[in-house]
Amino acid sequence: MRIQAADRWWKELSMYGVKADMKFSSEIRHRTAKIVTHWSKMAWHDNVRLGCGINKCSNFYFAVCHYGPGGNDVGQYIYTVGETCTSCPSGTTCDSTTGLCA
Repeated sequence: MRIQAADRWWKELSMYGVKADMKFSSEIRHRTAKIVTHWSKMAWHDNVRLGCGINKCSNFYFAVCHYGPGGNDVGQYIYTVGETCTSCPSGTTCDSTTGLCA
């Protein structure tokens, strides 16, 4: 169930999109349709903590995740657009499979 929830949230970007510069805008924050705020929380550049919970209700499941330290701050960038692994922190290397610093 939690994987299905995470997959659904992650697909918001491909379904509804954001501008190429990845800046979190007031327009994104206040959308009532084509919502991408679940995806942007997951992708936020400095989140390093994650906690999720699932509850089975009578005829459905309810899933929620919290990311830390935060994200979805109007006027800030979801992440820096650029070539993969160009800003890896000291002590990390580029994972060529994912293009992420690890």
